[in-house]
Amino acid sequence: MGQYSRFKRAEFVKLKFKLRFTEFIDVDLATLLRLRRSLRATAQYCFLSGQSIPSGRFSRLFEPELASDPVAQRQFQKSGPAFVLNVDLDQLGTYQKGDLITFDAIVWGGDLEVVRDFVHVIDALGKTGLRPDAGRFDMFEVYAEDSAVQLQRVWSHEDINSELIAPVRDGEWWLNSCALECERVRLEFTTPARLIVRKRPMFNPTFKLIFPFILRRVTSMLYSHCRFDLSVDSQALLDMSASITCQHSSLKWNDWRELQREDCNQPLGGVEGSVELFGTELIDLIPFLYLGSLMNLGKNASFGAGQYRVVPCAVAE
Repeated sequence: MGQYSRFKRAEFVKLKFKLRFTEFIDVDLATLLRLRRSLRATAQYCFLSGQSIPSGRFSRLFEPELASDPVAQRQFQKSGPAFVLNVDLDQLGTYQKGDLITFDAIVWGGDLEVVRDFVHVIDALGKTGLRPDAGRFDMFEVYAEDSAVQLQRVWSHEDINSELIAPVRDGEWWLNSCALECERVRLEFTTPARLIVRKRPMFNPTFKLIFPFILRRVTSMLYSHCRFDLSVDSQALLDMSASITCQHSSLKWNDWRELQREDCNQPLGGVEGSVELFGTELIDLIPFLYLGSLMNLGKNASFGAGQYRVVPCAVAE
């Protein structure tokens, strides 16, 4: 068995949506990071049909149940939704009627019924728009990435009645395509990561403080949506993270919006920037860093916040 065979059950579907706007909209970062309320409302309309309690289909996407096992309840935090939106900063800009915008999303668990429900929600969102005041769209095409990292078209406006069948990726195969045998990498946070400890945001996090969030996010998402326990030695991994050397850090807090209150406006933000990590222990930690990059980090992670990528670096001689 391969080195990363334990991640084989970490199944996911990686989607790319092409949306065609039916009206003008100026798409900024706030537009893409504030879809939580709109997506939930759209899904409730699609699946709940006026019921007072959530249906199973809504819960599978947005509100996975807590583990019934008391030990698992202590070990895993409550997981986020089954999907993760990815924000492409190159897609920010002004769009006219008829213009196309693309965005990526990952649906965890490998259940194609859940994938179809998510695609259905995105399609229905087009009737209300990316914002309440603008950005209505038609879903034009949907693609899915296969094991050869090629995009297959799995849905088109030309054959809207066809059933969506998408290739399912697994964590073992995906990790073996990554640069894993390296002792220096750079973590680049491209959207604000709001990391909360004791109800207070971490304004100046170090990697030692960031890694527990990554580890909890990965293990909890896999347990909730892929239905398996990685059975990792969490304390040993946390000890390794404490020994990693950090260099060239540009991590800084960015208040990217204000939350309107009755008495005052409350700034909301998160950590952006990059940090280089160096150390032989990275070989054991790097699978979690890569998988975490498919899940985002911190508050609102499933809706595009806390997005980061792992970039291998050359080791200085």
